[in-house]
Amino acid sequence: MCLSQIDMPPVLSLAIGCLLLICCIWYWQRLGRGDVEPSRRAIRRASLVLAALAVFALVRAASFVDSEIHPGNYVRSWLAAIGLIFLFLLMVAVDLVNSLLLYRRMLLQEALTAAQDLQSQVDRGEGASINPAVEEGAQDD
Repeated sequence: MCLSQIDMPPVLSLAIGCLLLICCIWYWQRLGRGDVEPSRRAIRRASLVLAALAVFALVRAASFVDSEIHPGNYVRSWLAAIGLIFLFLLMVAVDLVNSLLLYRRMLLQEALTAAQDLQSQVDRGEGASINPAVEEGAQDD
C-alpha cells in the first residue's frame, strides 16, 4: 500500500543523487590542480556548489514531498530546484565569458612574444632571414 503519491521512488532518486554528488566531489578535486586558472577554479567551484544544492532540491522534490498532502512544500521544492538550475546555468555563462577572456589574453601574450622575437631578430641583423619572399624579390631586380 502506498502512503503517498511521489514522482520517483526514493531509492532511485537517492542513487542518482549520490552518483551526481560523487561526480561533483571528483571534479572539485580535479579543479585543485596547479594548471587550472584561479578565476576558472573559483567560477567552476561556485557552479559545483549550486549543482550540489540543485541535486538535493531535485531529490527532495521528486521523492520526498507529496503534492497532495503538502502542495505548498511541493511547489516550493520544485521552485527551489528550478531556481538553482537557473543559477547554475548563469554560472556556466559566466564561465564561458571568463574562458573567452582567458583565451584572448593568451592570444595577446603569444602575439606580444612573437613581436618581441621578431624585434630581437631585426636588432641582431637577422632581418634578411625573416621573410625569404622579400629577399628573393630584391635579388630579381
